Amino acid sequence: MKRQTKDSLLKVLRVIALTAIVLFAVNYIGWVCRPSHTGEAIASIEAFHSVKQDTVDVLILGSSHAWKNVDTPEMYREYGIAAYNYGCNWQHINTTQLFLEDALRTQKPKVVCIETYGACEVWADKDMDGEVYYTREIPFSSAKIKYLKQCFGKNLERWGSYLFPIIMFHNNRNDIRKSSFTKSNTDKWIASTGFNGSDKVKEIETQEYVKPSQVPLSASGKTILDEMVALCKAKDIEVIFFTCPYFSGSYPYNDALAEYADNNDCVYLDLFADYKNTGISTLTDFSDAGHLNSNGANKVAHYLGEYISKHYELPDM
Repeated sequence: MKRQTKDSLLKVLRVIALTAIVLFAVNYIGWVCRPSHTGEAIASIEAFHSVKQDTVDVLILGSSHAWKNVDTPEMYREYGIAAYNYGCNWQHINTTQLFLEDALRTQKPKVVCIETYGACEVWADKDMDGEVYYTREIPFSSAKIKYLKQCFGKNLERWGSYLFPIIMFHNNRNDIRKSSFTKSNTDKWIASTGFNGSDKVKEIETQEYVKPSQVPLSASGKTILDEMVALCKAKDIEVIFFTCPYFSGSYPYNDALAEYADNNDCVYLDLFADYKNTGISTLTDFSDAGHLNSNGANKVAHYLGEYISKHYELPDM
């Protein structure tokens, strides 16, 4: 009888061990086959989670137009502002909302600056892509479940692809390279307080900003803006919306955002229309037509830092 019990126990242990090995292998293969350009984003999120609690006074949020365009170390050097750039690639407005809610789990910023490139675009009822994939690094919460429901609805295959990315990204095996097997280093993100700078210089032929025809905010985008503002106001956080200049397309929401900010006791800074007053040059300050380089990001940091220093009382760090 004892031998039978021992044999049964060994069988159970073998099944558990085999199951663990299979799950590890599936998860690791899913990591290796992950979508391009998400390794750095994941490391950036991981770095933010390592920041000491309640040490961020100014939080920068948004897409790559925030991540690459605001030099937060310069805001600290010149204005003594404890700022952190918690932007990431792509980011529709509901992804930015998730980042805000994630940040407020551990930080109590006095000012939140939300870059508005994706202010009217909600990622909803879509398959998982790189933007959704890197949110795997954000812990599960009611906010995250709400976000994933927006993205996937009741589609079980999409939910499965989030939990086991190999389902979605198995074709990425054709794009596997050496870096696919390693994790990005979080140290550089901690050192840069999240800022993703570039030394590349791209001369932009367009020298004059011409304001395009304006349109109202979308209903879905406005709903999420309302929720973000309400969350910040409930925590006595001031909200600044800002739009960084780019020349890879037109931006039709400047007037709508200015009106929205006025109606909701927020601030809107239109660096698009005001890019020359920031000192930004189309000859030296862009890395491509859509993004600033480190020179340009330095100037945005001065623009935001000066405004924040004049209008809000923050501790000089």
